[in-house]
Amino acid sequence: MKYLRNGMILGVVMCVVGLVSVRPAHAQTYRNDLDLSKLYRHYAAISAADPLQNLRLNANTGFRNLMSQLGMALAPQFHSPAETTGYNGFAFAAKYGATTIDNDAEYWVNGLDRAPDPAMHTLAMEIRKGLWFPVPSFELGAGFTHLVGSHLFSLNASAKLALHEGFLHWATPALAVRFTGQRVVGTSQVDLTIIGVDVSMSKSFGVGGTFNFTPYVGYNALWIYADSQVIDTTPNIDSLQCSVDPGGCNFNTPIPPGQFCTDGDCGSNYVFDDQDAILRHRIFLGLRIIYYRLSLTFEASWSLPGNSKDELLQFDPASSQWVTEQLKDDSKFQQTYSVSLGWDY
Repeated sequence: MKYLRNGMILGVVMCVVGLVSVRPAHAQTYRNDLDLSKLYRHYAAISAADPLQNLRLNANTGFRNLMSQLGMALAPQFHSPAETTGYNGFAFAAKYGATTIDNDAEYWVNGLDRAPDPAMHTLAMEIRKGLWFPVPSFELGAGFTHLVGSHLFSLNASAKLALHEGFLHWATPALAVRFTGQRVVGTSQVDLTIIGVDVSMSKSFGVGGTFNFTPYVGYNALWIYADSQVIDTTPNIDSLQCSVDPGGCNFNTPIPPGQFCTDGDCGSNYVFDDQDAILRHRIFLGLRIIYYRLSLTFEASWSLPGNSKDELLQFDPASSQWVTEQLKDDSKFQQTYSVSLGWDY
């Protein structure tokens, strides 16, 4: 009965994740939906006003910074100590998190549908199951994260190996290493994948034979892979409903067969350059409290400022040579505070 009950819960959660991932796209945009066409137009306007401003360099740097901070907002919270659930164990949790962003930065102001708030809020669900195979003290997890005020969801998976489970009556802590993977859905403008590895340490304490307190601390490295899709930089112009008259655009006259549009929509698509992975570092600590089977977890994590770099090769008309420019992630320090409520079997 225990395995049947666990299997039913697992099935329900995975059905929810599946429905979320295949839901149809919505025409309506939300506050935190990406708008990379607006981001490009912002840098294009700066370059037009000042020819010394490098459009391609500035646009790709802004894209890198935006993906860096967005990736940290969607990155998974840990909400579990180093010890596993045990090979007969099973855990389910609902999470809420808030992550600070540099909302005054030009890449945030111009990268979203509307002006962002100082923090991004997420809702998440997760299941974890302990396994004996392939090695003892092994745990698998799955779930999803939703960025509130957007169509963005990430589908999450994790695998944790406890190097040492620890003992309740000994001073030795539990030690573990965990691997995580996320795939972001809900936008056609970018392919976003987040891979992480972390090491953690925890120690459980029983109180009154009723409560269990488990503080934990750890370090996490995240690699954010962001690949731009084709961006329509003139989304309000339909090239199939424009006149071929070079002097203007007549939206009531379709293009005659065999002819093409000559208005401002032609040649206006843009793709941000492919870049190396964005590396970010986090330090986290938390406290899990268990009463009977009910678990309550509080957690804080601090993401160090971004400093990863990539190189952009471009042609310089002034010197008629190819030159290398530096794309640097200069996103600022971020904080995440989160809480979860769960049930541990």
